[in-house]
Amino acid sequence: EDIDEPMGNFSSEAAKGDKSNDSLATEAVVDKMSQPEKSSESVEPLKDSNTEDAKMAEKDDPDGKESSEAKHHQAASDMVVDEPKSTASNNEPDHQEVDKVMEVEGGTPDKGKEESPMPGKDEIESSPGPVPLGETKKVISVSDSSLEVKDGEPKSLNEKMENGNAGTKDETAKPIDASEGGASDDAAMSVKDGDNAASSDDADGGNPTIDRKKQKHVRSKHTDPKVLEIRRKIQIGCRDNDLESAMKAYHEAIENNIRVEAQSFYNLLNLCDGLERTVHVGTPKGPERAVSPNPAAAACSHIDNKQRQEYAFKIKEHMEALSLPLNEAAYTAIVKVLIRNKEYEKAEEILDESESVQQCKPRLRLYAALLSAYSEERHMLEALSCWLRITKQKLDLTERELLALMQCAIGTGDAAVFDRVVREIAELVPVPSKETVSAILEWFESPHAVFHEDEIRIPKKADEGKVKALLNEIFRDEVEGPPSLGPIQSAKGWLTSSAVTVDHADGTLKEGCLKGCKLQPVPLSERAWNEMLSMNEKIVLEGKLENNKSKFQGGRKGEMRNDFDPEERKNKWTHFVDFLEARGKVDVVIDAANVGYFKQNFADAPKHVDYEQIDWVAQRFLSMNKKVLLVLHERHFSPNLMPEKYQPLQSKWEQSGILYKTPAGMNDDWFWLHVALKHRSLVLTNDEMRDHHFQMLAPRIFLRWKERHQVHFNFGEWENTDGDGNRGRRVNLEFPSAYSRRIQRIDAGLAVPLIKKGDENRFLDGSHVADDDEPSIETYLCIREME
Repeated sequence: EDIDEPMGNFSSEAAKGDKSNDSLATEAVVDKMSQPEKSSESVEPLKDSNTEDAKMAEKDDPDGKESSEAKHHQAASDMVVDEPKSTASNNEPDHQEVDKVMEVEGGTPDKGKEESPMPGKDEIESSPGPVPLGETKKVISVSDSSLEVKDGEPKSLNEKMENGNAGTKDETAKPIDASEGGASDDAAMSVKDGDNAASSDDADGGNPTIDRKKQKHVRSKHTDPKVLEIRRKIQIGCRDNDLESAMKAYHEAIENNIRVEAQSFYNLLNLCDGLERTVHVGTPKGPERAVSPNPAAAACSHIDNKQRQEYAFKIKEHMEALSLPLNEAAYTAIVKVLIRNKEYEKAEEILDESESVQQCKPRLRLYAALLSAYSEERHMLEALSCWLRITKQKLDLTERELLALMQCAIGTGDAAVFDRVVREIAELVPVPSKETVSAILEWFESPHAVFHEDEIRIPKKADEGKVKALLNEIFRDEVEGPPSLGPIQSAKGWLTSSAVTVDHADGTLKEGCLKGCKLQPVPLSERAWNEMLSMNEKIVLEGKLENNKSKFQGGRKGEMRNDFDPEERKNKWTHFVDFLEARGKVDVVIDAANVGYFKQNFADAPKHVDYEQIDWVAQRFLSMNKKVLLVLHERHFSPNLMPEKYQPLQSKWEQSGILYKTPAGMNDDWFWLHVALKHRSLVLTNDEMRDHHFQMLAPRIFLRWKERHQVHFNFGEWENTDGDGNRGRRVNLEFPSAYSRRIQRIDAGLAVPLIKKGDENRFLDGSHVADDDEPSIETYLCIREME
C-alpha cells in the first residue's frame, strides 16, 4: 500500500551556499565534519516503476525522437495525485522501500538518541545564526508538510494548514494545479530544466554514485503520522461510501489541530455527493493502523440530502478560508448535491462561480446533472438555457443528454425541440440505444405527433417564441446543421413496424410499413470534407487542435509529442503534398503497416512487417484497375530491419510509383488519412482509428466518413497469384455497404437502426459492445405517415 508523499527536490541554490530563510525553511544542510565518524550506510534506491513502460515506449517510438525533457516531465507528473473520483492505477510503484531515506553522508544519528524532527521555519528564523557549512555536505529537500513545529506551534487548524500549504520560494517550485486532480500540498515540485536541481557535483559532495532520477521517486517519511491517519480514515470512508465515518475523521482533525490534506478535502466533497467509484486507500500497512473494510457502512448511514449539503458547504468554506481552490470534480459534486435537494437556483450560482475559477476546467459532467434535472421536471426553457451554457463552453452533448431533452419534449409536446434533438442524434449516434429508440417510438405514438383542431392543453408547455429563440442562440455559430428528417407531425397519424429486416446487397427493406424502400448512403457535405482535411493538417503542423484538451493521441499510442522542429516538419509535409499533387488521382490508399503486421503477433514472429502480405493486397487492387498508393514508414526499409530478399518488392513498388515512405518523427496515419480526404478515396485498414477520432474532435463527421470509406481485409487460402507460378494468400475484402446504417429519412417515412449482436465500434464512445442476447441480424424500426 502506498504513501502518497513524494519527496521534495534537491536544491541547487542551497548547494551553492544560499543561506536565506526561505531556503533554510525547506532544506537541511548538514556539515559532514560535525557528525560522529561512522561508516556510511548505502541507500538502496527505489525501483523505477516506469521501467516496463519505458520499454514499451521504446517499441512505440523506434525513431527515438522522444526527448529526455519529455521523459522527465512524465516522471514528475506521475507523482501528482489523481482526481478525487479516480480509481487507483494498476501500475502503482512499489513502495516497500518507502521508509528508506537518504542518509547523511558521514554517518547516521546515534542509535541511543531519538531522532529529532526537522526544524520549522519559525525556529530557523529565530535561531541565533545560520547552520554551519562544511567542506563536504549533503542537501536534503523536505516538503512543507514534513515541518513539525515544536515551539510556537500554530494554535488553529487554519493557521497550521496555511503554513503547510505555503510552499517554498525556491525557483524550482511549481504551484500545484488543483484542476488536475486536486493534488495535495505534499505533491512533488517540478524540476528545473527537466532534472533535479542538485545534479551538480557540488550539490552532492562530488559523489556520482547517487542516481538523481531514482531519487525523484523516493517518498518523504516526514509527514506527521496524525495527518496520515486522518487521510487514511477519510479514504476508508470513501472506499466504503461511508460519509459518516469520513466526516467524523474530519471533525477529529479540526478538534485536534491536525492538518487536512487537499486531496482529503476533494475526497470528502465527492463523498457528500455519493461516490460512483471506489477510492484507493494509499496509507502504509501496520498492526496499529489496520482497519477491516466495512462494506455495510453505507447502509448503516442515515445522512439525508440536506445534511450532505451542509457538509459540502462546510468543507467548501473551509477550503476557501485556506485559499485552496476547488477543481471541476469538487464543483460537480456540490452541484449534484444541490440538485438532489432541488435547489436549482443555488446550483446555477455554483456553476457561475466555477466558470470564474481558473483551476476549474469545465467538463460536460459539471452541467449534465442540472440539464437532466430540468428535463425530468419538464422545465423546457431552463433545460435549453443549460444547453446554451454548455455550448458556450464549447462542449458537445452526448446521447444521454439528448435523450433527456427528447423525453422532456415528449412530456411538453414541444415539436420544435423534438425535431432538432432527433436530428442531432441521427448525426451523432450511428446506432442509437434502446432507450433512445423507445423515446422516438413514444413520440410518434403520442397525440403530439398528430395535428388537432383543438389545441391540446399541456400544463408545462413552454412559450414557443422563447423556445425558438433559445434554439437559434444554441446553434447561432453553426455553419451547416444536420439534414432534416422530414415532418414529425401528421394530420392522420403514423404507422410503425419493428424488427424490419434488410437486403444487404442494396439496402431494400423486406417487410413492414416501408417494404420495398431502399436505405441510402448518407453523404458528407463539402464543408465536412474540408473541415476534416483542415483538422488533419493542423494536427500535423501544430501538434494538436486548439480545443483539444487531451494530452494523449488516443488509440493507446501514448501522449502527444511536442518535441519536434516545426519548420522541419513543415518541409517534410510540403514534400509529401507536392508528391501527391504530381502523382494524381488515388482510388485506394493502403495503410501498409496495418497490413504488414496483420496476424504477426505469434511466438518468434519477425520484427519486420510481412512485405509479401502488403504486396498481395496491392496486387489485388491493381488487378481491379484501381489506382493504389502504399503508405509505409521509412524505417521499414532500413537495411537493419528489412531482409535482403524483400528488397525486390521495394524496387517494384517504387518503379511503379505506388509507394510513399513517410519520414521519421511523423505518424504515417496522417499521410494516408490526408490522401483519403484529399482524393476522397477508399482506405484499406483494419485500424479503428480511435486516435483520429479523439484528436480531431469531429466525431460526427469522422464516424460517417469512416463508415462510408473504410475497407476491411483478411487473408484466405493459398493460390497462384500470376502465370509464373508465384503463390500467395487470397485477399478477402469487405467494402462499405451500399447504404448507411443510421437514422435516415426514406420516401415518406423514417428508418431507425436497432442494436444487433456483435455491434462494436459503431457507437460514439468507440467501445460499446452489444449484448449476446441481441438479434444477430440487422433490423430497423420503420415509421411512416398515414395517407
